[in-house]
Amino acid sequence: MAMRGPDSTGESLVVASPAINSHVTTFTLEDPSRALASFYAFNPVNLYQGVWVAAGHLNGDGLSELVVGAGPGTNGKAEISVFNMKGELLKNFLAFSQGFNGGVSVAVSDYDKDGVGDIFASSGAGAKATFNVFNYDPLELMDAVFLPTNSLLGTFVANNPSAGSKPVYPPAPA
Repeated sequence: MAMRGPDSTGESLVVASPAINSHVTTFTLEDPSRALASFYAFNPVNLYQGVWVAAGHLNGDGLSELVVGAGPGTNGKAEISVFNMKGELLKNFLAFSQGFNGGVSVAVSDYDKDGVGDIFASSGAGAKATFNVFNYDPLELMDAVFLPTNSLLGTFVANNPSAGSKPVYPPAPA
């Protein structure tokens, strides 16, 4: 994922995480051997089967924040954590009800067109297709979309911040 660097230089960064735990790393394309930030998003660190990451401007300061959605796990928490570019925790909340452990994919986009990003959360396996949109500050649920499906296989949300688009998710059946 490319985004503005932590020093506002416009340098492209990559945010990555393995599929086995909650470790998140950021680095530049110019020097992928040097991590700018490296941290675990959730505790215990090996409880989750990976995490989903997104980045965008959430608080109006012109710098990207990192949004991390918990992958499938056994603690019964559909957690989202928000970090600054140094890996310092800014916010942590549940995207779905306590007890849901199917994971949460995330995206950042300006849903309400106020000039700052909002957090999109999509339910993983074990729930009907649900998308929640959260305002960052104050942290509140802005919208919820339930796709008309009986599938419990989960859904994923993504966006293209360079195109200024809203997150992309499967269209509702006609």
